Amino acid sequence: MPDFPKLPDNIIVRRRDGEQYFGFKKTHLDQKIADGEIPKPIPLDAHGRACGWFGYMINEYHAQLRAHAKQWEETRAAKRRSAALDRESKKRTRRRSDR
Repeated sequence: MPDFPKLPDNIIVRRRDGEQYFGFKKTHLDQKIADGEIPKPIPLDAHGRACGWFGYMINEYHAQLRAHAKQWEETRAAKRRSAALDRESKKRTRRRSDR
């Protein structure tokens, strides 16, 4: 996982710059926002065209991403161990049946 720098909490990152902070292209970023995986940008004016995220919002997203990555790695390692044990068990069964 890329290591994103910690942003100052009060900085505003415009939506058009979201690609470099979240790592997704515009369409994928829009989909992630719609799914609730990435926080919605906040309107910066009364008309709502200009919008962006505060630095603390992006920092929270990255912290959440890191936490999920650790959990995912632990789950993946457990599945690999289980699959290795299953393969070993099948090998033993085949060896016994060959005798």
